[in-house]
Amino acid sequence: MSSPLSAHHIVITAPRAQELSREQQAFNRLTGKIEKMRRRLEERKNELDKALIFYQTEVSPLIKQISILRNQEIVLLYDFYSGKISLRRRQKECLKEYLLKLLDDAFFSDANPGNEITKIFEALEGVSYEHVRKEAFEELKNETEKMFSDQGIQTDFSGVNFNSKEDILRKAFELREQMERHTEEINSQRAKRKKTKRQIEKEQRELKKEEMRKQSISSIYRQLAKILHPDLEQNEEAKAEKEVLMKEVIAAYENNDITTLLRLEMQWLTKETNRLWELGDERIGIYNELMKEQIAELELKIKFLSLSIKYQPIEHLPNQYGEIDCSERQLIREKKRSQGLLKEYIHSVDVLRSPFATRQVFAIIDIMELDQRM
Repeated sequence: MSSPLSAHHIVITAPRAQELSREQQAFNRLTGKIEKMRRRLEERKNELDKALIFYQTEVSPLIKQISILRNQEIVLLYDFYSGKISLRRRQKECLKEYLLKLLDDAFFSDANPGNEITKIFEALEGVSYEHVRKEAFEELKNETEKMFSDQGIQTDFSGVNFNSKEDILRKAFELREQMERHTEEINSQRAKRKKTKRQIEKEQRELKKEEMRKQSISSIYRQLAKILHPDLEQNEEAKAEKEVLMKEVIAAYENNDITTLLRLEMQWLTKETNRLWELGDERIGIYNELMKEQIAELELKIKFLSLSIKYQPIEHLPNQYGEIDCSERQLIREKKRSQGLLKEYIHSVDVLRSPFATRQVFAIIDIMELDQRM
């Protein structure tokens, strides 16, 4: 017989003196794994949301102050570079290199740091920042197009904004679909070749299994839709409840979520506790295949969750596995790092506005010269 262990987890249990088949045991393992992965996905969302709130309230205000002070330092240093004090050619090159590092940071943290900063960049580089950005984009675009072209896939990046993570992700999904279609075409061409008897039998079995899968999901969906459709309910409270349930049914049907459909079926369509036990191994095997696909989708959702545009402000906090580190230790470390950097910029700007400004400029030049020798 079968019984719900939680709101989402269903298992098959054998009647007394009988044992579960391999397919039934696999069914229980898979439903358990799906439930664990759903919990992990929800936990990961909560971790990321909590980290994002901390970052936005505790760190982002510091970053904004740093950005303002960095721009002020760039303007003050550029005055010295452009003739406020006499510099030898080598000293001027060192100061220019330092300014360009600050400008890289400025444009990285803010794509539009202001006209004054943009003009300083143009004066130092001889070209506009927009021109440099477009050149970098063209280089990246050409390299990516060549990489896919070598695999026989033609791509078009003309409408992609490489400064937009959302655009990049959208294009990545398009490329994945292109690659899947390309693979299907190759497989289709191979399929046109003369097949062995064993290959034909295997294809027929796969077609039969696919048909049964569609029938299983469609059958449960249609039955649930009949009993849970809110338009058939007169009571307003019950109608509201069924509207929520119907959305869950539709979402489960569209996502091939067999575990949710089975749970709702057992909850609303049948009171028989031994329904799943009475299903044959062939049908249980179909459910197992669907759940394996569902597990693969959940794995992808967990893996790519942190790539959401929502979490872009904290994407630079990776752990050793390349995922966003949401630990309290990492967030506090980032806050302290930003506080330390802010103090450095406050001190630097204060000195550059003081009578000791020239000494500070030469100290920066000495550090840059030392770095170049190392």
